[in-house]
Amino acid sequence: MLLILLMKKLILTSLFFLLLTPAFAQKFNVGAQIGTNISSLAVPNSNARVGYQYGGFVRYGGRGFIQVEANFSRLSTQLEAQINNLATERDVVNMNSIQFPILGGLKLITSEDESSSLRIMAGLGVAQIFDVRPNTIDVDIDDINRTQADLQAGVGLDLWFLTLDLRYQYGLRSVLEQQDGSPYRILSLSIGAKL
Repeated sequence: MLLILLMKKLILTSLFFLLLTPAFAQKFNVGAQIGTNISSLAVPNSNARVGYQYGGFVRYGGRGFIQVEANFSRLSTQLEAQINNLATERDVVNMNSIQFPILGGLKLITSEDESSSLRIMAGLGVAQIFDVRPNTIDVDIDDINRTQADLQAGVGLDLWFLTLDLRYQYGLRSVLEQQDGSPYRILSLSIGAKL
């Protein structure tokens, strides 16, 4: 509930600044993107694994901009668990989620015709984990805090209609219900196209 309230305030504040700041009143872009990610949980004996994501974005602004996204994301991490107080097992845990980042950014370098730019961005993301794939260490959806929030920062490159984004996500909430201090850490690389 707190995350939803926070997102509403963030959206309203973003819209307020969009309407009042001339630097934001330039362009409107819609696009699709696909990419790969490397994710892990901040727990002992967690190893990062490769996952993927795809989705869409809306970017509004000129030199300064706001970007809102909706992405499907497969996060993978290798975890270790003790089974029946006997042996320790390791397995890859794959989690599927829908992520909604809201980012503010600044174009640092822009071509004369404004078709290409180098940009930085940062913001807040909210995610809903809706599925955990079967695994041998018995981690399932009931073991997960399904609603997540994270801080995001990254750099991006626009080349005509193509976009390339490199981003880091720092989770603010434990993913595993029974283990405090287990937020996710994600490094992602996406390529996209403005439609």
